[in-house]
Amino acid sequence: MLYVDGETNQVAIGTSDLNSDSNPAALSIGRTNHAIHVAGSSVAANTTGGGFFTSRQKDNGSTGWITIGSWDDGTNRQVYYGGGGWGVEEATRHVFYSGGYDAGNGGSIECLAIAVGESVFNDASHDKDFRVESNNDANALFVDGANGKVTIGGQLNTSSGVSGIMRTSQRTAISGTTNTTIVTTVGAGGSSAAAAQVIVYGSDNSSRSFMDTLNVGSSSGIVVAQSSTLAGSPHGRTYAISGTNLNLQLASGASGYAVNCAVTTLDFPF
Repeated sequence: MLYVDGETNQVAIGTSDLNSDSNPAALSIGRTNHAIHVAGSSVAANTTGGGFFTSRQKDNGSTGWITIGSWDDGTNRQVYYGGGGWGVEEATRHVFYSGGYDAGNGGSIECLAIAVGESVFNDASHDKDFRVESNNDANALFVDGANGKVTIGGQLNTSSGVSGIMRTSQRTAISGTTNTTIVTTVGAGGSSAAAAQVIVYGSDNSSRSFMDTLNVGSSSGIVVAQSSTLAGSPHGRTYAISGTNLNLQLASGASGYAVNCAVTTLDFPF
């Protein structure tokens, strides 16, 4: 149960295997391949030197896999998570949880999962924001968990004087010639003076398609910068601002159209 090596001043709990490196661990707890092994100083990170924590595989108790390891190679003091050449199996998925301070109710949520094929933030779809801060921009990259919008190079607090660029997309089916909102809240996420460039791609079920480029004020006018026919003879289009929305009305005879809008918003002040 408890093993003390009087010659090497080592202690083992649950094992007598203190390894045979020239500088073995001062403490080993558990069995080989699923143990806590600390205070070693061997010259190779994949031997008994350094320090590491391992667990054991569910279907094979004799197979260990690394959880956390640490190693000082003389240049860097390194911490390894789930791998790093320690001579045992590696972790296949890293999961990070977070909960309320002193909540005590087991209500923590999964925030980040890292696996071989992908890394996912907020996989459980909670209302959680993701933010990357640069040296002088608190929201160099910002994903709004509530509305799914992404801000790139923007400052959400528009009073700070930092220009923001926000990119979104919206897809809408249009019923005949009905005056239809195709962009909800032009300049969303910006100030009342924000402006946007909107690329509108539309097509119907009769091989007619178009692409228009619009310059739009969030509460003012519209300039059609470019209007292009991609296929067939698409129906005429009339664009208008209604409140803070961008609307489209197709000419008589139109049916079966759907549009996809790519919106780039420039916040103010610039």
